[in-house]
Amino acid sequence: MSSSDSDSDSQPRCIDLSVCEIEKRTEMLAKKKVILELYSCFLNGWTFFPGDDERKLDKMIVVKLLEHLDTKDVDDRTYVQSLLRRVYIKLVYLREFILKQFSDVFYRFTFESIECHCIAELLEIYYDIIKGYSPPLSTDEEQVLFNVFLPLHKPQSMTGYFSVLIYCIIEFLHLKPSFIQRYVIGLLRLWPKTAYDKETLFLTEIASILVIQDEQEVTKALVPAFKQIAKCLSSQSAKIAEQTLYLWDDHDFLELMTQNNEVIMPIIFPSLVRMKKVHLSQRIQELVNTVMNALLLMNRELFLSLTNKYMHAEKKTEPSNPP
Repeated sequence: MSSSDSDSDSQPRCIDLSVCEIEKRTEMLAKKKVILELYSCFLNGWTFFPGDDERKLDKMIVVKLLEHLDTKDVDDRTYVQSLLRRVYIKLVYLREFILKQFSDVFYRFTFESIECHCIAELLEIYYDIIKGYSPPLSTDEEQVLFNVFLPLHKPQSMTGYFSVLIYCIIEFLHLKPSFIQRYVIGLLRLWPKTAYDKETLFLTEIASILVIQDEQEVTKALVPAFKQIAKCLSSQSAKIAEQTLYLWDDHDFLELMTQNNEVIMPIIFPSLVRMKKVHLSQRIQELVNTVMNALLLMNRELFLSLTNKYMHAEKKTEPSNPP
């Protein structure tokens, strides 16, 4: 048999195999869709209240739903997420088990570097759960902030779920403001050193926390928070320095500064002065001038005092001229 005949025989086989594979996968997807839709119908039914015998099966279904949730297909994630949300709402006895499974997914993703495509969807469910919390919180509920949400700042892929994560954190701290100081200190320990895009997200978060309407608890976190903000103002990255200056565009942040200017101004003033010397970008120079003017209006006496102290310190460091 010639080589051409051999090639002609093998080619149809490859095509047939490809068609068979496509048909097989299509059939599997169709079955999965039918099963999910069938379970959805059971969930929506008013008579769907399983007895003790079915509860073991329900746990297996939750595990399988979480497996199906971890897919690159956005539509599939949305559909399975809606099922998980309804399972949590309707099957009260499964809630503790569901949250444990969520925590396991977060743990493997954070500490074992397991790739996961459904972190944002799980956080969206968690956000609805947090809104249903009522004080006093249980110990398990309180630990979610520090054992789940805080470690989720470690992965480099945080940008993919950051917007949902910060909603969960702010909602939690509104509910439990006494945790603000402890949480801020924990966040500062995780502050990125070289990942500038990630650092801008941390800046956004710290600013959102500082404007929570609980003056007594927020005040406790001002000094460590603004020491970090001062470091960002002194950053060698023009992007980080500029992004930090934009915090003063927020009315609530400016109001926070005004109310606590005697604490905050001495922390950030030296960094602002250095910025004018280091970053020669016209945009940054304009932003620094705007912030300086705002500080001057807040407390003119303190501003002038800080200016004199800085100038005096600069003169001391200048090398003396030889005789």
